[in-house]
Amino acid sequence: MDEKQEQHQRKKAIRLWRKGIGISRILKIVSRRRAWLSKWKERYRQHGWKGLQSQSRKPQRSSHAYPPNVRRLIVRAYQRVQKRRWGLRGMGATRRELRVTYRLRPVPSVSTIKRVLRVAGVFKRRRLAKTESFYPQPRPTATYTIHAMDWTERFLHGGAKVYVFHIIDLETRACVQTIFPDKTVKSVTAHLKKVWKTRGIPQGLQMDNDAAFYGSRRVPHHFGKIVRLCLYVGIEPIFIPVGEAKRNGDVERLHGIWDQAVWQQVHFDSVEAAQDFTPQFERWYM
Repeated sequence: MDEKQEQHQRKKAIRLWRKGIGISRILKIVSRRRAWLSKWKERYRQHGWKGLQSQSRKPQRSSHAYPPNVRRLIVRAYQRVQKRRWGLRGMGATRRELRVTYRLRPVPSVSTIKRVLRVAGVFKRRRLAKTESFYPQPRPTATYTIHAMDWTERFLHGGAKVYVFHIIDLETRACVQTIFPDKTVKSVTAHLKKVWKTRGIPQGLQMDNDAAFYGSRRVPHHFGKIVRLCLYVGIEPIFIPVGEAKRNGDVERLHGIWDQAVWQQVHFDSVEAAQDFTPQFERWYM
């Protein structure tokens, strides 16, 4: 129903009410609920016939509505989290900084913080990537636990490479990290054993089509050692579509959190140094 018809119904209901017609009868005539009629009766009492017009749904407050000292505090908190040695630096971290460090009450929403920072010229709007069509994938249930596994690589100063393996429980969001100088089957096996000892054995393990997980492309129709290990302990291997890493997005996002909070901010001069930092990252993440 458009605005013109809606106003007609409101005026009709008020005229009937003024004539002394019962509430139940009016509701049947205009096909509306009791709360609707009460709302417009109150508007009529306060503002007369003009009160029956729809009001603007524009937010009553904007980022400019906050006092200048609060806007300066938001900018200061954002700049403070950007200077951290390691940890998250986004809008959520800025909001927590305002609440915990500066004890600001009430704490502005994330969208308001972004608007204030854009007005101040310290934050630019990011263009969102185009979303693709929906793709169904398995989800955890009360009787079916799923872990998602993936690895990412980084280079140390000097050229040495480290492989960072992550597993995340898709229900509890708990994570386990292991760092190796390679991604051999032996390393993957060690990572899985660490997870199963600390987080238990899931019913399903979701992973991508990396040779370290499924075996070798040179031997078709062959179960690799990791697949056989999963089947041996009663885990269903779940492989996402080839070339669609986003289907394992939960663990991919975990890679990004680790990269942003740790790798970009902490200097590691050896594989061992990166490995030693793993317990600290896991505790912080949890």
